[in-house]
Amino acid sequence: MALLQKVGPSRLNARYWVEVVLASGDVGQPPAKVNTADRASQSRACVPHARAYASVMAEWSDQAISLGLRRFGETGAILEVFAREQGRRRGMVYGGASQKKRAPMQPGNTLSVTWKARADDSLGFFTAETESERAAVHMADGEALAGLSALAELLSAALPEGEAKPALYDAAETLLDLLDNNDVWPALFVRWELGLLQMLGYGLDLSTCAVSGSNDG
Repeated sequence: MALLQKVGPSRLNARYWVEVVLASGDVGQPPAKVNTADRASQSRACVPHARAYASVMAEWSDQAISLGLRRFGETGAILEVFAREQGRRRGMVYGGASQKKRAPMQPGNTLSVTWKARADDSLGFFTAETESERAAVHMADGEALAGLSALAELLSAALPEGEAKPALYDAAETLLDLLDNNDVWPALFVRWELGLLQMLGYGLDLSTCAVSGSNDG
């Protein structure tokens, strides 16, 4: 058995095992084989169970005014919108750098957007469909195009992110729809700006002169 202990049964073939046993006079049984299924169950018992985490995506859909699109990476772009129920939001548009996708998302266009992300405070990504393509319509009218761009820039610079302002959104949509009427929209734009300032907490009282207090011009 000294030879057996030294060499170990795992290294002996069947014939050599029989010769060693007969020579030593030890006719004891060889070590019992370990059941493969038992070994597997023991191994599994030693491994802690992995927790399953549900992958819940944050998602919303809304009507929105495009505030601009800027290139991101080789083929992507980041779209900024003013959504009626979600406020000013941004998101990635896959393939947004292509001319086919950039044109419908120019500033001033009304979009039907769906935003998805792993968390509500992350960038996320947009899918968008055009509802009203105003930028192309007013391309030949310099004044209307300037008004459209000014509205988009004011909303982008002044609004806090993620705060819904449906009344301001509806007023902006009305103004954008009237850009083809040059007799109406300039005065309406001024009123819209005053409403924006008031909504942000900077309301102006223009009923009288701030210096003299008169209102006769």
